[in-house]
Amino acid sequence: MRLRGSLKSRLAIWIGVAIVSTGIVVLLFGFFIARSAIRTQVLEKLGNVLIRTENSICIACSNADSITSYLASKPEVVGAVELFKRVPKYEEYEGTIDVLEKASEVHKNIIGYSIYSSDGEKIVFRGIEDSENNYISRDDFSRALEALSKGKKFFDFSSRNGNLSLTCASAIRENTGELAGILFITTSASGHGRPVVEAVGLGEQGSIELSMASKDKIKVVSVKTSASSGEQTNQSKRKVEVRYLSANSDLPQIKAATGEKGECEVENQEGLKFVVSYESIQNLGWGISVFTPAETAFMGISRLRNISILVIVVLFAGGLALANLLARSMAGPIEELQRAVQAVASGKLSTRVSIKGGVEVTALAEEFNKMAERLDGLYEELERKVAERTRELEEANERLSELDRLKSEFVSIVSHELRSPMASMKMGISAVLSELVGPLNDEQKEMLDVASRSIDRLAKLTTDLLDLTKIDAGQLKLEIDECDIRELVEEVVEAEKFHARDAGLDLKVQCDKGEITILCDRDRIFQVIQNLINNAIKFTEKGIVNVMVSSDDKQVTVCVEDTGPGIPEDSIKTIFESFSRAYAESASEKKGAGLGLAICRGIIEAHGGKIWAESRVGKGSKFCFSLYR
Repeated sequence: MRLRGSLKSRLAIWIGVAIVSTGIVVLLFGFFIARSAIRTQVLEKLGNVLIRTENSICIACSNADSITSYLASKPEVVGAVELFKRVPKYEEYEGTIDVLEKASEVHKNIIGYSIYSSDGEKIVFRGIEDSENNYISRDDFSRALEALSKGKKFFDFSSRNGNLSLTCASAIRENTGELAGILFITTSASGHGRPVVEAVGLGEQGSIELSMASKDKIKVVSVKTSASSGEQTNQSKRKVEVRYLSANSDLPQIKAATGEKGECEVENQEGLKFVVSYESIQNLGWGISVFTPAETAFMGISRLRNISILVIVVLFAGGLALANLLARSMAGPIEELQRAVQAVASGKLSTRVSIKGGVEVTALAEEFNKMAERLDGLYEELERKVAERTRELEEANERLSELDRLKSEFVSIVSHELRSPMASMKMGISAVLSELVGPLNDEQKEMLDVASRSIDRLAKLTTDLLDLTKIDAGQLKLEIDECDIRELVEEVVEAEKFHARDAGLDLKVQCDKGEITILCDRDRIFQVIQNLINNAIKFTEKGIVNVMVSSDDKQVTVCVEDTGPGIPEDSIKTIFESFSRAYAESASEKKGAGLGLAICRGIIEAHGGKIWAESRVGKGSKFCFSLYR
């Protein structure tokens, strides 16, 4: 179905899509805020459990300390230690035991007691274990002795028959105040039926763990609440375990035992994640860590996430439906306009469109038709003007071709006509210089010598113009034959060595050993090599001109390298053009017509080879050409 009306009505649909998108953004934003709030609530809940547990432990420790301190000051207890010092061998101390037993009857949560001398010998022992088992270890005694000697309290939590127990130590002192022994009282952590540590509200796998640092290990007492097998789901029992951890790990129990406080998430060996809040109990040396399963704690976040995903999917589906509806409504007129534009772009300027799909689109179609009509008229006018300009260019090109032909013909005729007079002049000057017509003085000989050199340069220029005319006309004829390029190079160097010596330069040859044969016009290649060497000698004031020949299976390369002033980089591209001169001459005799390198390029390209130049200003130049074998 195609929506009718103005474009504004369709923009309303886009606004609807924008509202859907905004709703998704707001929903995501709300989700992250709610997740943060739930995490805060979980941590606050753990903090409350932590505070309740700490208060309960402090109260239990205070009560146990009061009882232990009171009994440690009883004469019967002090007397037992004094009697032990005099009579080490003993059976039992009835008076001391009576006092402790009566205290156990009054305080129902006392489950054991023992008296040790200051040197660690056991004097009296009663407890939940049999009488042969000493439930106060040497390590516990040492810690208790160290704490009491410094005037501190000693409390130790442990597991007695699967239940949490609290052991408190108090000093037994003589009348002089000297430490004579230690009284240990062990009480149940479930005073009057209410546990001191309850892992309530932490989930089935939640726990509260008490930890204490001892030398290089950490003692951890874990109190867990787990559903008992065979019992109803609303019933639970506490499970108390004792284990030891390495002090080098980074677990929350260790941080709590060492005085740190904070919250974190950890993963146990089974891969279950827990949220943990931990802190230390001041003046007791114990830390508390409260664990609750992350899956249970953040169940609200999971439900909120699932609901958010569902709502986002619904909003996204609705947005797609609206976008599809809008596309179907607007695609038809736009596609028709697109096809018309493509037709106009391909040259069909007579193309017109007829669209009835909204006020604005209809107006756009009318404007397109007007534009196409104007383009059609402009194109016809342009074609007419192009045809006129084309005829004018063709006539101009014909005139230029004719002028170029006349120029070439003129240069060829002039060159031919100049060769005979110059030959006659050369012969006449040579005869006069030979004094065939009479003797000459030195000044006359010098002037005739200058004239002879000028005629030579003019003759070379004439020859070069003829060669260049043939090259431009494609009429350069080559006499191809087998040629030893190494021998040819040495021949040119031999002919030019006197020229180089007069210029104060060393002319050297570097060539691969053996015969290097190629098919070429020997005279023309001789001309190219001679031209390159002459240029190198002409523009090198001092140093070396080096001619190098190298070859491989495919081609032969000849290079002429000098130590002259070099050629600017921007002139390298045009140096092989006719009448191009790139050297910075300092003397008039170094100037030339700029034909030599153009002729060299024509000869080499006529052989199917290539010629190039490499140069750096102030470092010299290198001209090379290569011919295929």
